[in-house]
Amino acid sequence: MRSYEIPIRIRALKTANIYVVETESRKILVDSGMGPEVDNFLKFSGEDAKTFDLIILSHLHIDHIGGAVHLRSKYGIPVGMGAGDIDLMNRIKGDPNWFEKSYTGQLKENGMPEALLNKYTRETPIMREIDYYQNFEVDERLDGNYSLGTKTGIKLIDVPGHSPGSICVYLPNEKTIFTGDHVLRNISPNISKYVGIRDSLGSYLSSLEKLADLETEYVLPGHGMPFNSLHDRVSDLISHHRARLDEIIEIDRDWYSAYEIAGRMKWSKGRSMDSMNTMETIFAVGEATSHLERLEEEGKVKATDRDGVKLYKTST
Repeated sequence: MRSYEIPIRIRALKTANIYVVETESRKILVDSGMGPEVDNFLKFSGEDAKTFDLIILSHLHIDHIGGAVHLRSKYGIPVGMGAGDIDLMNRIKGDPNWFEKSYTGQLKENGMPEALLNKYTRETPIMREIDYYQNFEVDERLDGNYSLGTKTGIKLIDVPGHSPGSICVYLPNEKTIFTGDHVLRNISPNISKYVGIRDSLGSYLSSLEKLADLETEYVLPGHGMPFNSLHDRVSDLISHHRARLDEIIEIDRDWYSAYEIAGRMKWSKGRSMDSMNTMETIFAVGEATSHLERLEEEGKVKATDRDGVKLYKTST
């Protein structure tokens, strides 16, 4: 296994990790960076892109799939991605207007002020990179039942939450797992609201529990440094989200929209909604929404509709 840190055009992250896995029968690239520059990056790193048999994408975000569009087009390398992400991707490809209209409606429903709706819709990661999604083709529909062959020693684990079809790649013989953005060392992955998906946070927490007892020694994430203690990090992430759920219960003593609650929540580095850029605001509202949906599922908040805006209030 070889790992590489490739620059990406996202200020907050700066780099993404890509991995080369070779078995007796296959050479696999796990994730692909953000764009066509991955081709030269691999070449200068001593890798021959033409020799890859498969690209496995951990999830549909542009900083992981962008290079795959180029590598598939130039070299014909098959691309595999999680089934839930393929379904969403196909809807976007089939009708990008559907996604824009649905996403605008979702922001409006969750309290985004009318004056900001178009701006914030255009700045969503998918809309900003819509050309990539329009040209994206997937050859293999991956899930936990997908077979990479009995000799590869590779297993796929479905971990929906960060995206509807996120997957981890597990090498039990090496006690190694590639976690994409599902588990990162120093960052709590954004768990947001996806169009047409209910309770992303509930899915994410269940997905974390799938990994808790895996026998691992090496955790290789989509961003940042590798680490060793998967169990401890999973426990930390679950605790983080439980604390955030408790925070929202205390905030939500009156009827508030997800946008209003996001403006009252505490964010990392002392940020507030007023100091966030567009992308950070989108993520903050998405996080508030996913946590409110989880609380509604748990019966801890109730919801009502007021003039087309969904409002929540703590039940107890």
